[in-house]
Amino acid sequence: MDNAFDLLHGAEPPTDDDRFDCQPVPDGAPKAPAEHFQLGETSSRWAYRDHEGRRLGYFCRFDQADGGKEFRPLFWGRWKGKTGWHWKAPDAPRPLYNLPAILERPDALVIVTEGEKSADAAAHLFPDLIAVSPMNGAKSPAKADWAPLAGRHVVIWPDHDESGEAFGQAVPALCHEAGAESVRVIEVPASFLVKWDLANDLPEGWTVEGLLKLIDESKPVAKVLRDVEIQNGFRLVRFSTGGTKVGVYRLVDDGDNGQRWEWFCSLLEILADTRDVENQSWGRWLRVTDRDGVTHDWPMPMAMLAGDGADYRRQLFSLGLDLAPGRTNRDALQSYINVWQPDGKARCVDRIGWNGHAFVLPDIAIGNTAGEHVLLQTTHAAPRYAVAGSLEDWCEDVVRLAAGNSRLVFGLSSAFAGPLLHPMGEESGGFHVKGGSSIGKTTILRVAVSAWGNTFDGWRTTDNAAEGLARDAADALLCLDEIGQAESRAVEALAYMLGNERGKARMKRDGTNRQPITWRVLFLSTGEIGLADKLGEHGRRARAGQEVRVVEIPADAGQSLGVFETLHGFEDGDRFARHLKEASERNKGQAARVFLERLIANYDHSMDAVVESRKRWLAHHLPENADGQVRRVAGRFALVAAAGELAASLGVLPWEPGEANWAAATCFKDWLSSRGGHGPAEQQGGLRQVRLFLEQHGSSRFEDVAPVEGHRPSINRAGFRRKEGDAWDYLIMPEVWRDEICKGFDPKMIAKAMIDRGWMVPGDGKNLTKKESLPGIGQTRVYVIKSDFLTTDDNP
Repeated sequence: MDNAFDLLHGAEPPTDDDRFDCQPVPDGAPKAPAEHFQLGETSSRWAYRDHEGRRLGYFCRFDQADGGKEFRPLFWGRWKGKTGWHWKAPDAPRPLYNLPAILERPDALVIVTEGEKSADAAAHLFPDLIAVSPMNGAKSPAKADWAPLAGRHVVIWPDHDESGEAFGQAVPALCHEAGAESVRVIEVPASFLVKWDLANDLPEGWTVEGLLKLIDESKPVAKVLRDVEIQNGFRLVRFSTGGTKVGVYRLVDDGDNGQRWEWFCSLLEILADTRDVENQSWGRWLRVTDRDGVTHDWPMPMAMLAGDGADYRRQLFSLGLDLAPGRTNRDALQSYINVWQPDGKARCVDRIGWNGHAFVLPDIAIGNTAGEHVLLQTTHAAPRYAVAGSLEDWCEDVVRLAAGNSRLVFGLSSAFAGPLLHPMGEESGGFHVKGGSSIGKTTILRVAVSAWGNTFDGWRTTDNAAEGLARDAADALLCLDEIGQAESRAVEALAYMLGNERGKARMKRDGTNRQPITWRVLFLSTGEIGLADKLGEHGRRARAGQEVRVVEIPADAGQSLGVFETLHGFEDGDRFARHLKEASERNKGQAARVFLERLIANYDHSMDAVVESRKRWLAHHLPENADGQVRRVAGRFALVAAAGELAASLGVLPWEPGEANWAAATCFKDWLSSRGGHGPAEQQGGLRQVRLFLEQHGSSRFEDVAPVEGHRPSINRAGFRRKEGDAWDYLIMPEVWRDEICKGFDPKMIAKAMIDRGWMVPGDGKNLTKKESLPGIGQTRVYVIKSDFLTTDDNP
């Protein structure tokens, strides 16, 4: 087998036996083989040279039939007693790709990419720079020889994916160790496609000048020691060298042998001190490297070190920290976090959302951070705002299919309204989509949260948990599903709490008050029943303030398709909903980040556009004589409409102008209709209660003014009735009107509303009651309700 390979290819299959002695390719050497014994013909290859420019070999790419790709090194040298071409890589340290150019241009800025193809593209895009790459890209940068970068200014351009993030974290330390004068890392904009690199086409709207600006504005990375760092009796080993285990060591006495280093936990780096804008809430920015080599950052409040420390250790264990057993090692961990002195400092916030001119998410701060890292610092695991897929696929597979469906468009528009609450000075509040089961309500939540990459929760929760949910969705979007599963008292409290923007006041152990949790949030929720129905299960009544905070939208869009109006070619609503669910899982989290980037970059213009958009919407859709409560709710509908239109104008939502306006107007109209008009909510509720009383007791508790022979008087009389044509007028006793029929409402307000609408006969002068002669009573004042109150189409 080996002999046949030698004859055909002039190279040998790789093994781990013997040392490979890489050498420059001599004059007259045979051509490098074009095929690999297993992978077939090479599709691309990049030449590697030594410091004198002599060719050493190639790094080869092989495109596979299944669409995948493989890479193999092919270098000249001596191996297993044979000199020639071998599918082997040089021993570390390996030369950088494009090494001669570094030596020929000692003053040029060096750009480090994650692969040879990207380096070639960078050389074409930025001819004034020198583009290099370590062999095998992000997989083994530590095996490259970075010594030629000593004294050089270096900028690192990672790919836009997880391996790129790891590359951007590992290479700066390697460059610093080699003696680089300065090292910077490009922060690839979130709007770029996942896996984008310099060899791809430029993102839409970007130019080479824009990429150069990213390079110019990139921030230097602080120098760190790559291998070992010692401080205050602790030793941090970042890389395994000479059999030394990676992790943190403490200095211990070893009897007559003096002192020795003893390992007590896995790799835990303290990157920076953290503090808030008032220089309080100090903490430590910790980085845990788990057993898979994945890093997890956690800005930890120093206050968690108080007490026995169980809470902070629990979180570190969750992130993948290994700690040696025993009280001594627990104490060592706490002491290490306390006394280690990091070089950097960062600002911390206790919730996501706006912080000055930046918007903070768990993993990134978008906008102007005044030159400092801004981090979300919590005592618990950071909320998850996942990023998956691409903005383009999300737009194609989710957003375009939402068009023409008012509830879906409204839900997606709501996703972009949260960041506008603070700039527009708006209060928190939300919308509740109410309707029967299996008509697509949860689909609205799924497509909405896909803009942010977070998840939706249920109404069934505790007060503490609800406060945490609101805090973790501040200035973003909170989604709650299935109101019917929660207790009515919990629903009532949560509805007020979300709108009041702060949690309960609580006491610390020392008796002082703890700072309550605060937020600004726009939320969406669903349920088969509404807020009033839920509270009514235990005899409670929804107040107007709650109904303004939680605005109920009928789920059924009126086209016999549940929440949908069009299925865009799908066979039925179920298949359409399943497609949206799967597409929303595949592609999520990109849209909100791109929206925030573009909003902040065009802040003043965007805010002016939102103000004008809201004014136009209200002018077209708000009834002139609408009550103040209706105006407040309309303002929130208008904000959602403006948010959707803004996101479309910024290129985040691929809709035609007016799509979000139409959806908000449709939902607002349906809300008004289900509410019963544009008067005060208390008035509408009172009118409904009067109607219900008459419908239930019209014949049992009202005696005829002109009784027929044999008539038996009512045992629990509420008043009298008299025939007017084919219907009845009702004459109600004042005490019954106040204490029973209008219980819970203002009886005068309800009477005035009925008089204004022509449903009640007014008395003389300013009296709301009218004098009538009643059998067995004589002349007395009563409320006279006209017969058309129960037959009018203008339902309260």
